[in-house]
Amino acid sequence: MFEPADLIPGLAAHAREPLSSNPTPLEALPNLGRELGITLTAKRDDCQALAFGGNKVRHLEYYFGAALEARADSVLITGALQSNFTRLTTAAARRLGRVLFLHTGGLPALFAYQNMIEETLASAPEE
Repeated sequence: MFEPADLIPGLAAHAREPLSSNPTPLEALPNLGRELGITLTAKRDDCQALAFGGNKVRHLEYYFGAALEARADSVLITGALQSNFTRLTTAAARRLGRVLFLHTGGLPALFAYQNMIEETLASAPEE
């Protein structure tokens, strides 16, 4: 299995904090593949161990790698209330013992649904 640094020149020079459960499985999609005349698989990033997974986990490994290298005790992010990115960032910050400040652009709580509930349960203060 390849690591991201094996595929992208210079990436190894950046701090990385492992958050993902590598490797995520590949799932065969035989029916659609047969219809298209190809062998088709899907990468199952939803199987990540961090907060229901998603394709942003590996991205966050580098954000938090830099934060830890800088000895940051808190993280400030901006994102939408329904954002998978804010859900995953909240979970990563909690896992790593960092305080997370989540700026949502001042939207009223009326627009907060599932991800905001998860963020609240993970104790991310909304700014």
